[in-house]
Formats: sequence, C-alpha cells, structure tokens
Amino acid sequence: MGGCFSFMLAGCTMMYDIPEPDEVVKQSPISSSGSIEHKEPHLLIIFDSSESMKEEDDLGDIKLDAAKKTIRQIADKFPAGSTHVSLVEYQGCDTPPGLMLPISNIDTSKVKEQVERIEARGDSPIARSLLFAAQELIRQAGGGTIILVSDGTDSCGGDPCRIARRIRQNDNVNLRIHTIGYGAEGAARDELDCVAKSGGGIHFDAKDSLLLARFLHRVIQSEVTRGYDEDFDGVLNEQDKCADTPMDFSVDGSGCGVNYTFQIHFDTGSDKIRAEFGDNVRTFAEYLLQNGYSAELGGHTDSTGAERHNEQLSKQRAESVMRALISNGVPASRLTAIGYGSTRSIGSNDTLSGRYENRRVEAWIIK
Repeated sequence: MGGCFSFMLAGCTMMYDIPEPDEVVKQSPISSSGSIEHKEPHLLIIFDSSESMKEEDDLGDIKLDAAKKTIRQIADKFPAGSTHVSLVEYQGCDTPPGLMLPISNIDTSKVKEQVERIEARGDSPIARSLLFAAQELIRQAGGGTIILVSDGTDSCGGDPCRIARRIRQNDNVNLRIHTIGYGAEGAARDELDCVAKSGGGIHFDAKDSLLLARFLHRVIQSEVTRGYDEDFDGVLNEQDKCADTPMDFSVDGSGCGVNYTFQIHFDTGSDKIRAEFGDNVRTFAEYLLQNGYSAELGGHTDSTGAERHNEQLSKQRAESVMRALISNGVPASRLTAIGYGSTRSIGSNDTLSGRYENRRVEAWIIK
C-alpha cells in the first residue's frame, strides 16, 4: 500500500480575494454512501519560503536551508516506489500556486532536485496556501493531512484560522491540519496554534532544525507510511524483520538497526547529559534490553580545543551515556565506550549548528 505525499513551499503585502471553502468542498469525490472516497493516506506539507526564512534558528541554521535539508532527508526515508511525492511552490500574494511535480510522482530523487530551486522571497500567503492545499487534496485524493511549517503570520490579508475552520466544518471533507512553528513566537505562534486546533490537528513548536525534522518524521510516520512502512525506516512492512525501529537508527536491508545516533548534543566542553535528552537514552536502553544486543558507544567533539583534550572529552561523553544506559537497566558487560575526538565530524565546524551536531554520541549495534 502506498501513499501520496506533497510538499508545498509557500512564499511569505497584497490583498486578495479568498474563495469560500464551501466552493472547494464541491470538488470532493463522494462515494455512493455519501462518504469521502479516501483509499490511501495523503499528505501535503506547506513550507514557508518567505523573506523571514533567511533568518537563523536557535542553532544558527538558515531556516530555509534547514527546511530544504529536512525535505531531502525525509524523501530518502520512503521505500522506493512506494509513495507519491509532489512539490508545490507559492511565489507570493498575487501569484497562484502550482505543482512543481505531479501528484502522481513516485521518484523521490526528483523531489530533492526540485527543492533546490526554492528561494526565500516574497510574503506569507498562509490562508491562500491552506485553501490551495485543501483543493489539491480533495480534488486528487478525496482528503488527507496538511502540515503547515511557518515562522510567521499571514501577510497577505488572509485569515488562516477561518479557512481551516470552514474546511473542517463540512462533514464531507476528510482533512486534518497540523502546524509546526519554526521559531515562531507571539502572534505567529498563536495563529499557527489556532490553525491546528481549528483544523483538527496538533501544533508543534520547533525552535531549531533538529526539532523540525523530528516533528515532521512523527506526523508522516503516524499518518502516511504506517500502512506500508510502520516505523518509517525505508523498509516495507513485509520485508521488515525489526518492527518499531526508533527514528534515530540507520537500518540494514531487513529493517534492523545498525547504528544509532543519540539526539544528545552536548554543550561546548561538557560531558553532561541535559535533562531533555533523557527520553532518548531510555529509548535506546529499551531497544537493547528487548533484543538482547550489546553496543559500542562512540563519543565525538567539534574542532574547538586541542586534539588531545578532544579525545579525552569525547570518551567522557561516551562514558556518560554508558552510565545513563546502565542506570536504565542495561548490563555494563554489554557496553563499551570509545572516544574519537573531532576526527569523525558529520557537520561543518565553521557553523554553530554544525559544531552542535558534532558534539554527540553514536552507538554501533553488536548482535
């Protein structure tokens, strides 16, 4: 069973006339029983590509760059040929949106190619983007899920909350709207929260690129791929020998974990695990205990500091995670800790966010 997955990248002050959502509903394919014909899960993501997306998030990432990177990573997660993936770009308040790829596209490499064309420019026509998303999902799929990712409010005279509410009020529309506020605060956060509540969905606050990726993964896993790739690891359910693999695993062809990257990112010069990363440790501890596996823990640093100091600090970080796993019930005999210093960077040491990514601990599974 496959799904249909569309991305919309919305531009972010001209006034325009918004058609009534009731007019959109008239396009909806209705079955003989009066219900929506909605055979497969469909998802459309609205990505803000306004001028404000040129700003940095809390980790120093340019927001639009981080959003594009997240799309590329998400596209790589879908099993080959399993999911219809499309892109929609919005240019501004006075230009109608259009498909960059057809809804029927199942080639995720085309998604990655097209997303590189997106530039931060223009205003934020959120209400019009929501309406267009509803039109496309109803016309081509009979319904589905919308995720709106934005850092601001509608700047084109629209009322996104009203649009979401009116779409959901019609019994013949099977749509839910989730929102992710990417560094959104104040009025922007309130508006996005209202859109989600009015649209029957959930609002998420993502202050940085890591949380953005996590929230997108969570919604897609629960509402798009569950029927054919339940844990959204890129391996179809019928081929997956290790169900319920957590998000942060790299898997082999049978869907079983090979490598686990803890989402534990340390402060500069520190080996202390902050409280907010406790769940990440517990998730991995449960995985080891359920499967009887062992693990090699590799600690890493950024390039700040002397090489010898980094080697010592990286091992201390691995040992901190090892102690946390032991406190969660994993036998010490199943764990080893190694420090790699700054020799295995995964991000650029020239940026704040890259250095943040490099200050990490990874685990290699030993079966």
